[in-house]
Amino acid sequence: MNQRDLAGSLFFLALASIVLVLSVLQGIGTLGHPGAWFVPSVTCVLMIFFALAGLVSAVRGRSGAACVAEAWRPVRWRKNAAVLAALAVYVALLPYAGFLAATFLLMSVLFRLNALTVKAALLAACLSSGLAYGLFYLLLKTPLPRGIWGF
Repeated sequence: MNQRDLAGSLFFLALASIVLVLSVLQGIGTLGHPGAWFVPSVTCVLMIFFALAGLVSAVRGRSGAACVAEAWRPVRWRKNAAVLAALAVYVALLPYAGFLAATFLLMSVLFRLNALTVKAALLAACLSSGLAYGLFYLLLKTPLPRGIWGF
């Protein structure tokens, strides 16, 4: 039995349970009209689920220490840094270029980082940014940054 996994699972199980009870007492609302505590309560339910999974794993004696060390070995740090840089540029560019242009550029870079050809990356970026614009602006009527070009 891994004592650290057991202690961590019990801690997060207790924490999520306390916050869930407080959320329910404050009023979570309904699916149609969610209250302010709806999202924290859903998050707590997920935390309880994963804490129980960790608890079962700790009690059964499966050690996760070797698995965690092995999981970090194949991480491509340069690609992760490139994604973070692209997101930072996207956040800085969004108010000036607008949602459509900035999202198209971001998705182009992300698809290209995922080893797509330039043509495929541009097509996928066009489709994904167009679908996101259609969903949020046209369907859900969400105001999006227009940028200096007005779109």
